[in-house]
Amino acid sequence: MARIPDAELARLKAEVSVQRLVEGCGVELRRQGKDLVGRCPFHEDDTPSLVVTPGKNLWHCLGACGRGGGPIDWVMTAQGVSFRHAVELLREASPALSTVTLTHPRTGGSGPASRSASAKLPALVTPDAADQELLDKTLGFYAEALATHEGAQAFLAKRKIDDPEAVEQFRVGFVDRTLGYRLPGSQTAAGRQVRKRLRGLGLIKSTRHEHFRGYLTFPVLDAEGHVGEVYGRLLGTPDSRTKPPKHLYLPGPHRGVWNVAAFADTDELIVCESIIDALTLWCAGFRHVTAAYGTDGWTDEHQAAVEAHGIRRVLIAFDADPAGDKGAKTLAAELATIGVESYRVELPPGQDVNEVAVGAKLPAETLGKFLRKASWMDALARPAPQTLPRPEPVVEEPPAPEPEPVEDAPEPEPEPLPAAEVVEPGLDSPAHVVDPVEPEPAE
Repeated sequence: MARIPDAELARLKAEVSVQRLVEGCGVELRRQGKDLVGRCPFHEDDTPSLVVTPGKNLWHCLGACGRGGGPIDWVMTAQGVSFRHAVELLREASPALSTVTLTHPRTGGSGPASRSASAKLPALVTPDAADQELLDKTLGFYAEALATHEGAQAFLAKRKIDDPEAVEQFRVGFVDRTLGYRLPGSQTAAGRQVRKRLRGLGLIKSTRHEHFRGYLTFPVLDAEGHVGEVYGRLLGTPDSRTKPPKHLYLPGPHRGVWNVAAFADTDELIVCESIIDALTLWCAGFRHVTAAYGTDGWTDEHQAAVEAHGIRRVLIAFDADPAGDKGAKTLAAELATIGVESYRVELPPGQDVNEVAVGAKLPAETLGKFLRKASWMDALARPAPQTLPRPEPVVEEPPAPEPEPVEDAPEPEPEPLPAAEVVEPGLDSPAHVVDPVEPEPAE
């Protein structure tokens, strides 16, 4: 189970008044010096033995049960819940805090409540809610859990994908194993029904554990904001015994296209290998981006969305490794079948988009340079540019030598011209002599 941050525990212990919790359960307290005393509700108590010290925000029973502690300990004892469940009740300021669960009363008193199977927090959904609503509400609950988990928030900040707008818009969450507190009791018919349906959706395993426990969750939302697919990224070091995968999806075929709403506003799209890479570009200001489900995870839904929205160019920003190169070529060939040009974003060898951003002082500027230098992939035939003949160097020829002077020779006497024949103007004049034209043969 994910650890509750120390800061959160300290806040609850300081801000939640033990005195009000005790009085809220119907225990009448009276002043005795610096303390307040009353009858302990956890055993028969004719003489007040419950002592509350407001200055230290603590309580202690000097009688039969001998219990004591702070506000969390009071809730655990009064409600019969676990430490984690008590924390969640205090976080939510549940109305159940104003009662003492009388499960197995001792002789003459209620006794500390035994472990309770009933839900103390408001139910996440009603038992008759539709599957889509159940899926949406569960991922929404995970998003709320992220806000109070320091480790998950630190991961996002380290990866430079903690932009508040992005976290909210894409409903990024974390599974801290508290979902059960927001479901009907597991021993009730409603509780069994809801858990069965969650198993059908892939959110709970047959072992009754949450499918994504310990994972950051990145849902794939459709244009209306409904969850189709969920990508999970393990937080922390994998357990050597259970060996959970680093990357996880819902069981079954992939469903949905990440950030599909952005397709309508552009004719150029960036495609990444993973959602974390795509989210990195989005946080850096490149909003026209989506993600495949790995190097071979381009689905029919992706292809149909590209064609339906009139995308003309795709920049493929897969990892700079053999698998990424192979996947990029395969994707380019598939996009070429619908007339889309592809360009390869050439990252540093061995790196992905997120690694480039994490190592850059100015991620937007650095990623922008790689995008602008994307090279065209020849999967789609296009006219080759006209090649002009290479100009040859111009060589100046030496001037021709002047002819040597020739001695003057006597000019010969001109021969007398023959007498000109005078022809009268008319059709017989040389000006009207026309060569005969052979008639063309008839076809």
